Order: sequence, then C-alpha cells, then structure tokens
Amino acid sequence: MMLSHKKNLCIWLVILLALSGIPESHAAYLSTVTAESALVIDAQSGRVLFSRYPHTKRAPASTAKLLTALVILDDFDLNDVVVIPEAATHVTPTVIGLRAGERYYVRDMLRAILINSANDAATAMAIASAGSESHFAAKMNRKARHLGAADSNFVRASGLPAKNQYSTASDLMKIFRAAEKNNFIMKTAAIKTLNIRSLTGRVVTLKNHNKMLWRDSREMVGKTGWTRRAGHCFVGKLSAGSESIFVSILKSERAWNDMAFFADRYLGPRSQPGIVGRYSVNDIQRALKNAGYFDLEPTGFFGPITKRSVIEFQKAHQLSADGIVGPKTWHVLSQYL
Repeated sequence: MMLSHKKNLCIWLVILLALSGIPESHAAYLSTVTAESALVIDAQSGRVLFSRYPHTKRAPASTAKLLTALVILDDFDLNDVVVIPEAATHVTPTVIGLRAGERYYVRDMLRAILINSANDAATAMAIASAGSESHFAAKMNRKARHLGAADSNFVRASGLPAKNQYSTASDLMKIFRAAEKNNFIMKTAAIKTLNIRSLTGRVVTLKNHNKMLWRDSREMVGKTGWTRRAGHCFVGKLSAGSESIFVSILKSERAWNDMAFFADRYLGPRSQPGIVGRYSVNDIQRALKNAGYFDLEPTGFFGPITKRSVIEFQKAHQLSADGIVGPKTWHVLSQYL
C-alpha cells in the first residue's frame, strides 16, 4: 500500500511538472536527487546549475569542520605543536583515540580533522585556539560572517549535534570556496589514507570518509558529514578535465548517488575502460534518438537506459557491443546529428 501511494505521488508530480512547463530533465532531478537542500554552481562561470532550498537552515554535521580548519589556520602555523587536553578524549565518535597530554603538530591535527573527520582532534584544536569550545564557536561565527555566510550559526568545532547550530547549502558553499583557496586544505581533503604520529612516535592511521575518492575516477574533493538529524552532507568541488562544479548537499539519503548524478549531468559520464575523448551525453542521446534507439528526450544523464540504447546501436552497426561510446562508436553515431 505504501509503495503504491509513493508511486501515485510520483506520477502526479511528473504530471504537475509537465503542466507547469518545467523541462523533463528538471523533473528527473526531483526523483533522482535525494538531498533536501542542494546547490550546484559552475566553477568557471559562477552560473547556478541546480538549486533546491539553498537557504533553508539545516544541521551541517561535519561539513562545519571546513570552517574549523579555516579558523585554526588563522591562529596557528602548520608546524606549531599542541597538547591534547583531557576534554578532547571524551568526545563522541568519530574519533582517532587521542590521549591526554600527547603532543601533535597542527598540520597533523588538521589532517585528522579533514581526512578522518576526527571529532576529538577538532575539539582539541578548538580548546588550543580559544580555551573552550564556546569561545572557539564565537571565532567560527565571526569567520562565517566575514565570508558572507550570514545564515549560519556554529556551536561545536566538530559539527556534532548542538542546539541552535545550523547552516545552509549556500553558506557552506561560501565557506568551501574560501577553503578552496588554501592549498593545504585541498591537498589534505584529497588524501585517501595517511599515517600521522604523535611527537613521541605513536602512529594513528587516517582514512577519508569521502567514499567517492575510491568509487569515481573524477576528482571529488571536499568535506563529508553525517548525523541522524543532518542526514548525509557534502560540500566540495567535482572536476573532470578542465571542467569543474561546486556542490553543496544537505540532508541527503544517498549523498554518493547525488554527487555522481551531478557529475554525470554537468561533467559528463565517468571515465570507463576503452573511452578515448569526452562526448556530450546530450549529443549521444540526440544521435541515438535520431537513429531510432532512444525514445526519451535527452536528459544529459548517462544511465542504464542510455547504455542499453548504445548497445543496441552497436549491435546493429557491427560494433563492439560494450555500451561504451568510444571513438569508433562515436564516428558512426555522430553521423545522426
């Protein structure tokens, strides 16, 4: 009964979108993108490509750690040393098991914050910077206002749930674009795994929470976050070749799928073995439609329907039927444009 109800709602939504004149590709977004707030901006032109409730205040989860990193870099040099306070050893996971009295370089604390999303490292640095989390939060909010993030309020350096802590997809994108200018932050956010050491030599292994670093051949660098209240969150930069987009996602059910969808839509399908060159998905679908192998209007999304259409086209034209649009397939397919 519940599935039937959801199906009926989807059908009515598509009908209403059709009557309203919204393009079919935009209608597809509403059923494909699971984030309750999302903002996608072309990195070169600054043009808004996708927007869904970008100014709605929501829990930021660990995406707040980008702002934490910016404040830390205002206060410390990377080679400074900090001592881990007792308070940082009692923080809710995710943690890396810091021990009271241990000493670390600031650069390694930042790596723990940005790679492993370590709440104990964020708390330790907040106390080292301002004496307490509440005083550090005041620094975070001043920094946010300076960056133009006026619809946010931060309470914890870690982004862990707290009363009256919120941000927006738009504000988080402003914070990320400031962070993007810092070479250390961007290089660190792109690291998959890394070992850091205390000054006495204890080794701590870090593993990035950004699963797209493993799952996708395109560059997807940024900060993830998750709590039950916040859902899955991400803010960062997605790149393929010379093209890039900024993406900010809050309260998503499937953030990795949302990120892949936006990348497919605006950067082209992910690279696959055998592909040489990059072809517009819209052009591929238009050519397939003209050739009689694609019944829909072009969406720019290279999904299972498009792949099946490519395979049928390849079989009919004595091409290798692998579903990949490589040079040989494109040479034949492009004649239908």
